[in-house]
Amino acid sequence: MDTKLFFQNGKLTLDINPCEIRMSHWVYAPVLTHTEMAEVLFDLSGMCWDLQFADERGDEIILELALYSDVAKVFTLVLNISKGQASLNGDIFSIHDVRKVLGNIT
Repeated sequence: MDTKLFFQNGKLTLDINPCEIRMSHWVYAPVLTHTEMAEVLFDLSGMCWDLQFADERGDEIILELALYSDVAKVFTLVLNISKGQASLNGDIFSIHDVRKVLGNIT
C-alpha cells in the first residue's frame, strides 16, 4: 500500500503511518489532511487502528479499518468532507470526532 493517497483531486491527503505494535507486528494508521487548508481532520497515529482499504466514491471517502489484534473484524468508516461528517455502523458524527469515536471501540 502506498504511504500517501490523494482524494478529491488532491484536496485531501491520506497519509498512512506505519507503527510497530509488537516485534514484527505493524499497523498502518491513517491521517487525513485537508490539503488546501493545511488542517488535519483526524489522526489515528498511536492508536491500534490499521488501514485495510481506502477508496473514493463520489463525495465520500471509504476507509476500512481493523482494530489490532482482531484484524478479521473490519469497520467501515465513511467520510463526507463537504458535510463535515463521518459515519460508522450507521452512526453519524463530526469528522473531527473520528479519533474519539474510534477510541471508544474495544
